[in-house]
Amino acid sequence: VKLSKTLKFKNIEIFRLQSILDSLPGSVYWKDKNGVYLGRNSYSTEKMANVGLEAGADINDIIGKTDYDLFPKEAADRYRKYDLEVLRSGEEISIEEPIRLPDGRNLIQLSTKRPLRDEKGRIIGVIGNTVDITYQKEIEQSLRKAKEQAEEASQVKTGFIRNMEHDIRTPFN
Repeated sequence: VKLSKTLKFKNIEIFRLQSILDSLPGSVYWKDKNGVYLGRNSYSTEKMANVGLEAGADINDIIGKTDYDLFPKEAADRYRKYDLEVLRSGEEISIEEPIRLPDGRNLIQLSTKRPLRDEKGRIIGVIGNTVDITYQKEIEQSLRKAKEQAEEASQVKTGFIRNMEHDIRTPFN
């Protein structure tokens, strides 16, 4: 009876943890040292399907695969580079990772990656959380452009006023 209660508690705890993981905003994933995916949350599954990557629809589409199976080589090389940096340093990193989608669109993602450790604290892989920041980057670019235009207009206005002051003062002199 005690064993079945323990097993029931563990199953409930696993369900809760999976539910929490699936509720997180962003793609959460974990890979072994070789870059092989061990798991991901449902948001990640939905996101990959929504952007047209082959590994969408089902979580089993990613388990056992690497970035090279899922993404264009250029993106996979970059992802692997950062994974290896985390494995080497044992430190968390956050980077912006651009990716060109199969339909030609560009996404900019903010990825935070840190070491995945076993119960003894040894690094056994990488765990990451990736959030699409494309919209925020587009807004930043629009604001930067608007600021440049405002500064340019201000310089034109200042030049116009200086010319007017000069033109008004000249006849009086």
